[in-house]
Amino acid sequence: MKTPLSPALGEADEQASLWAARLDGGKLDAAARGELETWLGQAPENRALLSRYCQLSTDLEQALAPELAAPPADRGSRRAWLIGAVAAAAAIAVTFTFWRPTASVQQVATVAGGRQTIMLGDRTQVELNARTKLEFRNTGAERRVRLFEGEAFFSVSHDASRPFFVETPAGSVRVTGTKFNVRAETPADLEVIVAEGSVEMSLPATSPVGAARTALRPGNRGFVRNGALEKELLAGEALDAALAWRTGDLVLSGLTLQQALQRFGRYHNQSFAISSAAAAKLPGGRAKLDDLDGFLDGIRQPLEVQAAREGDLIRIRLVGEP
Repeated sequence: MKTPLSPALGEADEQASLWAARLDGGKLDAAARGELETWLGQAPENRALLSRYCQLSTDLEQALAPELAAPPADRGSRRAWLIGAVAAAAAIAVTFTFWRPTASVQQVATVAGGRQTIMLGDRTQVELNARTKLEFRNTGAERRVRLFEGEAFFSVSHDASRPFFVETPAGSVRVTGTKFNVRAETPADLEVIVAEGSVEMSLPATSPVGAARTALRPGNRGFVRNGALEKELLAGEALDAALAWRTGDLVLSGLTLQQALQRFGRYHNQSFAISSAAAAKLPGGRAKLDDLDGFLDGIRQPLEVQAAREGDLIRIRLVGEP
């Protein structure tokens, strides 16, 4: 029997709450996983909704721990109870989200090969590249994202009274409403590209050069090099190329083969062993990030390289190299 849900919830919210409860109930079988993937693919906002409800169900269990100490007789009854509780709490959350900022925490992570677009609690839209992990905290005074790794494009909801911060191990960004890209593939790396508006990029006080900061405007690229903060202006084509990942593309112009393979490796969770001679080759052109085999086939002849798979490793060298 289907548990009735609050009329305040739309169909997508209802499905998200049901899936959150099913996931909480245990591991899905192959058929259920197929149904879930189909539903997630029906609309870009479905993943964001499911992420929100999964977090909501976790928060509910923590908040209601005393009541859950004596669980229902079977897990099915408990899951039915959770569905109703998640739906009721979600209806309350929807009621208040749109008229006042409330303290909340959202966490999201993408896997290799998976891009995702989510809506944060303050109506900021975030496009996440593959293997990206972040946490968002929304309070009445400020909005703060911790980008642990990966790459994300932010379309920040304007709110002059509550600044929006993006923090990484290598530095941070401060805005009130703008569009910009942040890439942090390692704790020492940080790249910020501004598409609209302006941002302030800064290094932590613990950096070798101290708490340096700089303003970035549309077309500016700020980055950390050898612990120092630098910036440059990207021309129209260069700006489009830097943000091409949002459509699943990789613009190869200006990248060495080793740099290109690093991008593919992160997207496919793939390891490469490349000779120094092959690493310096310049592939040029444009490639689809989800088509690694096509990229490798396309570079063999023009770059005179060979690629051999050895389990999870792809070994690349020049033709004729030992």
